Amino acid sequence: MDIHRCRFVEFPAAGISSLAFSHASNPATSTPPDLRLAVGREGGGGDLEIWNVLNGGDNSNAKWTQERILRGGQGRTVEQDDDLRFSRVLVARPATKKTKVLSITWRDPNTVVAGYENGSIRWIDVPSRRTLRQVTLGAGSSSSRSSAVVVVWTVKCLPNGTVVSGDSAGELKVWDARNGALVQSLRTHQSDILDIACNARGDRLWSVGTDRRTVSYRLSTVPGVRTQRWVELSHRQYHKNDAKCVAVFESADLGGVLVSGGMDAGPIVQSITVADKTDKTKKTTDHHHRTLPHLPQQAPVSTARRARLFVSWWQQQIHVYHVAKRNQAGQAVDHGKDYSLVGTLQLKGEEHIEAAAISEDGNLIIGSTSAGVRLFQVRVDASGSRLRSRQIELPASLHRFGARLVGISPDSKWVYAVRMDNTVVVCKAVAATAANKEKPRIHKAITKLVIPSPPTLPTLGSGAYAAGICNATFSPDSRALAVGTLGGAIAAWSTYRRAG
Repeated sequence: MDIHRCRFVEFPAAGISSLAFSHASNPATSTPPDLRLAVGREGGGGDLEIWNVLNGGDNSNAKWTQERILRGGQGRTVEQDDDLRFSRVLVARPATKKTKVLSITWRDPNTVVAGYENGSIRWIDVPSRRTLRQVTLGAGSSSSRSSAVVVVWTVKCLPNGTVVSGDSAGELKVWDARNGALVQSLRTHQSDILDIACNARGDRLWSVGTDRRTVSYRLSTVPGVRTQRWVELSHRQYHKNDAKCVAVFESADLGGVLVSGGMDAGPIVQSITVADKTDKTKKTTDHHHRTLPHLPQQAPVSTARRARLFVSWWQQQIHVYHVAKRNQAGQAVDHGKDYSLVGTLQLKGEEHIEAAAISEDGNLIIGSTSAGVRLFQVRVDASGSRLRSRQIELPASLHRFGARLVGISPDSKWVYAVRMDNTVVVCKAVAATAANKEKPRIHKAITKLVIPSPPTLPTLGSGAYAAGICNATFSPDSRALAVGTLGGAIAAWSTYRRAG
């Protein structure tokens, strides 16, 4: 058996731009079984990753598993789904010149707080669309990188209504909940603060920024001061580049967990331990941090062992590589090259490729996006350096619907696709004959397979998430197709009786 370490496969790492947990923190209850973490990637259309926190317990024993990747596309924007609909424009035209809204958060069901590029923060009443109050941060200090107007990168509302902002001057500012007056200002970063997170009680804060720092704060009683003040507890550099976002979740068994992300692509998970205020021997510490992998846990690679070909995909392209044969000494016998890129297939459209596969004999390649499925017949010339391809017509019911999983049976007689709505579609492939040299064709009659959802299956959101198919494979003899769901269910169908 040949073992290859492939460093040439094109898969650039994308930075993390946003993080969010599926549930609100509640330190008094155990971790919900359907707790998930969403990771938003920047660049290349913006993919979304869904992570599952397994085994509960404390963070040191928790297992983080990447369940699903929702592919993006070129020119992606906010997309509405289900009952999400556009309601109204709150501020159609600012009083001054137009300026960008860089951050926004809800203070209560009727009030939003927004941070602007011109250094202002506004409290906006949603029903009346009136600006209740507005404050301006002004110019940066002389010690900041620039004396220009400070940019408000992030705003966060605490449970008591207090507003906390982070700006391009590296200052964390606290604004009064009633009148919006500046209560406190802390310069804890050497450059821009890009995101802020708080715990459920609202007495702890964390901030991250372009200086790679993760800073921890606590609301404490200062001697000689009547009101409580925010103080910096610690700061550490977990990231090797800009830290752009941070999210916090608390529960009784998991404790507190803080996840941060940035340009270095891998989410960093930290365990947060808050000492009991009555025990002065304990200290508040942030420890047990680790980096989650940035590569997909299901590799975007498919192999054709008999043809010594393999494919990898990225965005709208499928790359086809040829692996050279080796002699007994382990050296490549074909032109002295271990591998060669023989061709690239380009899928039309803005959507990124969800999945792709190559047949065992290397004659068929199938690829899918959220908008459709494409099938190609390919052939590599005798020199193993050039790829010829032509597209095979598919039935409309398969071609026009997107799919998140696709595959070809080992005998190349069956093609399957798992649609975005969880429907499994199976089609018969009719091979081309050597006499007429026609290209293979797909039988127009397709079979739709639906997995019944058990009533005891754990659900998330609308209830269909846990029943989503995450894996599919044919048996080695191509007589059975098996699929597995995120909820742990496995279903299998026989293809043998339908042969012919």
